[in-house]
Amino acid sequence: MKGKRVIAGILLAGILAVTLAGCKNTDNTKEETEKPVITLGSDNYPPYNYLNEDGVPTGIDVELATEAFKRMGYQVEVVQINWEEKKELVESGEIDCIMGCFSMEGRLDDYRWAGP
Repeated sequence: MKGKRVIAGILLAGILAVTLAGCKNTDNTKEETEKPVITLGSDNYPPYNYLNEDGVPTGIDVELATEAFKRMGYQVEVVQINWEEKKELVESGEIDCIMGCFSMEGRLDDYRWAGP
């Protein structure tokens, strides 16, 4: 009789352990808000950066930056900026970095193949 109680107790403990293991809090919204935020500035340059019909920044660069920063443990906030003010916005701390490409004067001259 004592052996049956021990086995029943072990089974009960096992069932409780398995049941309670499934009760883990899976609230991802709390986890997302605890991550530090990186503010990316970008202008309107479809398909890389633009606002969708709901006014939400989207595009190839937005998706790539969001995923890359997520893997590094950051949330991303993308804001539309005047591209001409990009340097001042970064230096003032209004945005953390810029996203996108720009050309530099003389760049083509440096990389043109002169030929034989």
